[in-house]
Amino acid sequence: MTEPARALSARSIIASTLLGTHPPAMPGRLLVALAGRFGVAEGTARVAMSRMVERGELHNDGGTYSLAGHLLQRQQRQDRARAPRTRSWDGDWEQAVVVGSGASGARRQERRSALVGLKLAELREGVWLRPANLDPARLGDELSLGADVLWATTRPRTDPARLAAELWDLDAWAHRARDLTDAIGATSQGLDADDDDMLAPGFDLSAAVLRHFVADPELPEQLTPPDWPAAGLRQAYEEFDLAYRRLLRRFFRAEQDRARSA
Repeated sequence: MTEPARALSARSIIASTLLGTHPPAMPGRLLVALAGRFGVAEGTARVAMSRMVERGELHNDGGTYSLAGHLLQRQQRQDRARAPRTRSWDGDWEQAVVVGSGASGARRQERRSALVGLKLAELREGVWLRPANLDPARLGDELSLGADVLWATTRPRTDPARLAAELWDLDAWAHRARDLTDAIGATSQGLDADDDDMLAPGFDLSAAVLRHFVADPELPEQLTPPDWPAAGLRQAYEEFDLAYRRLLRRFFRAEQDRARSA
């Protein structure tokens, strides 16, 4: 089934467009043109871009806007989730124990977001775990926890598959992944036909799939249920993304031609 396009804000459209673009930079007039396909007025889109620059989410270089700050970091996490760097699993788990006290609410939220971004799950308050099957270099890429967290390698004396199922809702993730795979199949027909009316639903679907990749716990095969759909969703999305990016480039070329002839 094809998912209905949601009403998106100007900021969401601009951010999502650049999050899916490599390198993440684009002339403002093209971002405005794409926002217009979602019913966003030009003035609204330009105000949103200005505010994103003020917040440090975008950088404006002579009318070309590029990701900055936490949105650039989000793209890096998104790219890693799209093509996870895993290693063989020997049974060890990464453990992070929060030892800092008296932190502000903002600091606690920052710490929680960092741990979730590193694909750990909270067993109980202040104790986070995950199988040690991901590239350990990621810990240095974005970890800003300092002395607040004590890191260790552990091997719990419990069934690891049962522990993984307690830490993550694997059935819900798999169910959503299968729905998204079906939606990709239904939407791809319009993309193959180069139908500009598919820009909005394709955009919305792409954003939904990328969010779901970020939520993937990226467990070793030994700990996932049978018929785990992660690989199938990633393969379907790569084909979908190629078709969607082709349609998007076609739309942008048409906008550039219109601008030159005006």
